[in-house]
Amino acid sequence: MGFYRTPTRLTADLVQAGHEKALTELLAEFNRQMDVAWDLLDLDRLDATRAQWLAHAVEIVSSHQALAADVAAEFCQDWAQVFTGRGMDILRPGLQADHVIREITTALDAQGPAGIKDRIAKGISPPAAARAAREAVKAAGARRVREADRQTVMRSVAADPRATGWRRITHGGCKFCNMLAGRGEVYTADTVRFASHDHCRCTAVPAYGGPEVNVHQYTASKRKITEAERQQLKEYLDGVEDDGVTSRDEAAAAASAGGGPRTRTGTERHKWDKNESEAERYARQKRLWSDMSDLEPHDGLPREVLESHELDFLEHFEARGERVRWIRRSPVFLPTNDFIWTTGGDGVCELKSTTTKYRTISNRIRTAVIDAAARGVVKDVFIVDLGPHRLTRKLSNQLSRYNLAKDRGHIRRLFVMSRNGEDFEEITLAQA
Repeated sequence: MGFYRTPTRLTADLVQAGHEKALTELLAEFNRQMDVAWDLLDLDRLDATRAQWLAHAVEIVSSHQALAADVAAEFCQDWAQVFTGRGMDILRPGLQADHVIREITTALDAQGPAGIKDRIAKGISPPAAARAAREAVKAAGARRVREADRQTVMRSVAADPRATGWRRITHGGCKFCNMLAGRGEVYTADTVRFASHDHCRCTAVPAYGGPEVNVHQYTASKRKITEAERQQLKEYLDGVEDDGVTSRDEAAAAASAGGGPRTRTGTERHKWDKNESEAERYARQKRLWSDMSDLEPHDGLPREVLESHELDFLEHFEARGERVRWIRRSPVFLPTNDFIWTTGGDGVCELKSTTTKYRTISNRIRTAVIDAAARGVVKDVFIVDLGPHRLTRKLSNQLSRYNLAKDRGHIRRLFVMSRNGEDFEEITLAQA
């Protein structure tokens, strides 16, 4: 079954579009087959039906990996033809290697039968647990199918002396993916890996010229990084235009999907520093005076535990006499505001725990507003938590001009809490 079709005119745009169309069709067929296979699992006999389902599911993933490698091979030939006038030698990954099959088996088992049991243990109803597990299984499998496509491109590039490396192309990706793809650098080192997550639609394309990758993108693409590299990447992301920040909503979607790498940014600096366990954070959450009832298990939804930087904010906010009603993350991954400010007129608010850099703050606000609006959600009241830092006059003046400096992402009200809650003030927003 062939999914890739050579366009009538060999242009970069048409070849790239054909590549993505072929992958979309391939993954649609993959999902269809995985849905059919899912019926082999019996909720009442999970252990007894596990082996048969798992063997069939692994075969579906493996066969579609081979098809994805075929798609990549044909795409590479056409892509090279556009830029060099001739094709390229193709090197495919060893898709049938024992360690590859073992990894697929482990991943599907963890998301499937084990995932169902884990969700039930957390208080989710068996039917809801099964539905969530089925989607997690398909996401994990699709990720590995796409990886076969990427690896074919990257291996072929490494063997082609004309190619300078490969570029990452994103197709409506998350902020982290957009950051990796948006700078236009070329990955050249053979130690670089394609950082991806479940539901990641990014592709690799051969590069025939262009600037080499910078250290930050290189670091972000490695499977394992040192603490020093992690800090370097964090600092880079804090100052990147459009931030490269994974929002609360994107992070929730990634985690629920079985989660690819989640970058720790300045937004999460408090949790990163404290390294608190979930149990420790839940104990802090239970001690709050605010209404956190929406985060407790109900209607088949599991308990939700706030991050440390959110708890820090609430403890300092409550010490000022304020109270909130926290809003649970959307189970279908729609954007949500963080809380309802009950002592402030019951308005919905979005929290941003951040650095004192204006660029970082403004980009995070703008991104949150625009992303939410695209999904029909209004975010227009923000509280910025500077942690232990002071709100300087310079930063206050910069924030007051936020709406003037942005063509999109305007907000209605902006508050800043600083010095661990000792100071709290509303910024008067200048209007055009």
